[in-house]
Amino acid sequence: GSSDPRVALWDDGGTETEYFERLMRVRRVALDRFGERAIRPGDPLALLQERFAPVYFMHRFAAKRLAAAVGGMEYANAVRGDGQQATRAVPAARQRQALALLGEALAPAQLDVPDTVRALLVPNADAVTPRVELFGSRTAPAFDALGAARTLAQLLVDVTLQRERAARLVQQHAYDPRQLSLSDAVEALQGAVGWPRLAFSQGAAGGGGRDAALRRVAQRALFERLLALAADEQASPEVRAIAELHVREMGVVADRAAGGRSPDVVRPTGGGSPEARAHFLAIAARAIRHLDLDHIHI
Repeated sequence: GSSDPRVALWDDGGTETEYFERLMRVRRVALDRFGERAIRPGDPLALLQERFAPVYFMHRFAAKRLAAAVGGMEYANAVRGDGQQATRAVPAARQRQALALLGEALAPAQLDVPDTVRALLVPNADAVTPRVELFGSRTAPAFDALGAARTLAQLLVDVTLQRERAARLVQQHAYDPRQLSLSDAVEALQGAVGWPRLAFSQGAAGGGGRDAALRRVAQRALFERLLALAADEQASPEVRAIAELHVREMGVVADRAAGGRSPDVVRPTGGGSPEARAHFLAIAARAIRHLDLDHIHI
């Protein structure tokens, strides 16, 4: 992953944080105003999916530029005697600001597809525009709003915890403890998606409704990324070890949240929706399979 946030594709100026914040404001206006006027009178409404995809994913390139600040290193094409500093780490405060903005982009309000839009996205878009960027769907013929959120959440988490970026976080923190660490980054993302802590409480993902469903989507995206890093033979040993630690810890929390039977389980009070219990149980089961355990514990 790119390490220099000054170098980016589809960049129209400003710092990486200014650019991302401005694009998120533009995206919000575009989402709120999206409707039939996005196509010409007489055009099939199925064309709206083609028009909606670039609006919903409008910030994807800005997110890649912003993520470059996390574990970032600015560099110059220096030559001997020109006085340039060849490399320098992005300051810790700037890295934390970038990470915070990426976390905010995982909020339910940012992953959501407005009801006014969902009502317009009719089936058979691929029959009308088969060679353009369209949303996949597991809810056919209905528009898969949670699937769209899953794609966006995974994109944001993957770019933030990209393999080489994760390794740079490990190395920068090792040589300068003031810098952001990989565990810092993971824990910040856990906070952003509402993941409950080891001392279990009924978190935001524990209930029903739209926001809780979208938080579960973001939580699963984070867990899947950590699983991928832990199993990635091209990742550094330190990255794989830290990713595996967090997979284990998330598995413990998920087991407790689902009311598991591990010896150290503290069962939650107040229950939780079937969707939440299923969500946590699935994560706990994936962690157990990955770690090749009979049950999960710390």
